[in-house]
Amino acid sequence: MTFDGEDRFDHWVAEGLLHREEVLEPFDSPVKGYLGVRTVYYTPKGEEWRIPASKLIWEASSKAGGWNGYFERLEGMLYGYENWQNDWWIDIGLQGSGFGGPTFWGFVPCRQSKVPP
Repeated sequence: MTFDGEDRFDHWVAEGLLHREEVLEPFDSPVKGYLGVRTVYYTPKGEEWRIPASKLIWEASSKAGGWNGYFERLEGMLYGYENWQNDWWIDIGLQGSGFGGPTFWGFVPCRQSKVPP
C-alpha cells in the first residue's frame, strides 16, 4: 500500500531534511479485502514531536465523542496555522459536511527553503 506520489518524499528523507514515520494498524480480520490501515507521517527534521502530538489529539477525540471544531483547532495550531486561518477553516467545516471525514494526508508547514511545499 502506498499513496500516489509517496516516492517523491524519498529524496528529502534520504537527504535528512524530512523525518518519516510509518504506522501499520492491522485489522482483526480483513475488511473488504483490506488488511489494515497504514499511516505515513512526515515532518521537518527536528520537529518529530509533532507526530506524537498529532496522535494524542486524535486519541483524545476518540475518547471525547469524536472529531469536532475544538480538535480541528488544536490540529491547526499543531500545523502552525494562525488563529484567523483556523477560524476560517472551522467556519467552512461547519457550513459544509462537517469534520471527521477520511484523512489521507496532510502537510506540516516547513521553514527550510530546500524542502518543497
